[in-house]
Amino acid sequence: MSSFSQSHNIVRRPAGNWRSIHGYGAAHLVNGRFLLCGYDISLHLWRDAKYDGILEANGIPFRIEIKSTGQNKNPLTNPKAEFTFTSGGRAGRQINRHEPSREQTISTDNVDFIVGVSSHDATLWIVPAELLNFLGNKIKIPFSDIFKEKVGIFLGIDKILDSQAIRNGFLNLDVTALENICDKSKISITNSSASNLFNYPWQTSSQKTVVQVSYTDSLVLDIWKHILHNTSR
Repeated sequence: MSSFSQSHNIVRRPAGNWRSIHGYGAAHLVNGRFLLCGYDISLHLWRDAKYDGILEANGIPFRIEIKSTGQNKNPLTNPKAEFTFTSGGRAGRQINRHEPSREQTISTDNVDFIVGVSSHDATLWIVPAELLNFLGNKIKIPFSDIFKEKVGIFLGIDKILDSQAIRNGFLNLDVTALENICDKSKISITNSSASNLFNYPWQTSSQKTVVQVSYTDSLVLDIWKHILHNTSR
């Protein structure tokens, strides 16, 4: 039996073509899932656009980048499966591989959320782009349940953490504003000692169980954890 699932590349496209087709097909899975949630979706018409589309919730537009997984194996049964949240990498035979790579971590300058999708069953992982500043550009799927199927995140969770606040993110807020959000939304502050060298508990792999952050950044992580834990699937 091939390592592909029975519905994957049954016509045996060459590896380069299959990689491209896999990405396009997975993007359609994401757009279909969001349409079935009732969201309005706008697709980009330029291949080199900085994001893959726009999702609108409560009148607020969210720039979405799509990353697929499952090209060769089912990611939900593959303990090594991961998402790599980068853009600008080399692709295709026309790229000169002797030139330095232009690959870089996806930035909030271009994207609000990254949506990971399994091409095997259309499972979605909804990741706020600003979290990559702390978690890095690789997240192991076995340690990504906090993002899994959180398709309601764009709607907000209360009057304070509404669609507008979630689209804008929290990295640009000062410590007083962040503390006020925690107070009004009844969010427990993990870094209660206000340490500026704090090991925040957030596991992204079997080796990495914490991220080292300042007090201000720990509040940002507290807010996002609260949002994700209270988001409907």
